[in-house]
Amino acid sequence: LYPRISLEGVLKIAPEVIFDLVGDKAFYHSVGPVDLDTLFNPAALKAQWKKSADVPATREDRVFIFEGTVYLRPGPRVAQILRSFAEKIHPEIQWTP
Repeated sequence: LYPRISLEGVLKIAPEVIFDLVGDKAFYHSVGPVDLDTLFNPAALKAQWKKSADVPATREDRVFIFEGTVYLRPGPRVAQILRSFAEKIHPEIQWTP
């Protein structure tokens, strides 16, 4: 299991940046019918954060959605993942490929 933070915890922490790691809709499993296009819609996920938590990250539009199973499991691509986080936090930097 992955650690989860309650809404109250998010409010108490008051993050400046939120990374929402949502996995990959191709591998999503549910016991009931689910509209995957809605569930994995980055704009809808960001809107949900903005509606739910009044913290610096939501006020300053620093909520970033990452889709893909690579973000949910440790492995050899961890450096690539950390770089993708850094690129979102610091878009002003000229990142080389």
